[in-house]
Amino acid sequence: MAERLENYKFRGIKEYPWDDWCDGSIWKIFRGEDYDVLPSSMRAQLGVKAKKLGMKVRTNQLQRVLVFQFFNDEEDE
Repeated sequence: MAERLENYKFRGIKEYPWDDWCDGSIWKIFRGEDYDVLPSSMRAQLGVKAKKLGMKVRTNQLQRVLVFQFFNDEEDE
């Protein structure tokens, strides 16, 4: 049955350095160091951020490592 709580301490949401990551450079990030979610969830977050910025993102997953690059539509894929 649902229960109303007076308060609750939610786990902190990790802040990512989006200004750096979206600069067009190629980045390699590590699960457990740079992000804590499943790699598939991080890939989804990268895609959402790219869409919000009117950009695209290419990604590769290498076990717990993600390699990605944000780019504009005009750039070659």
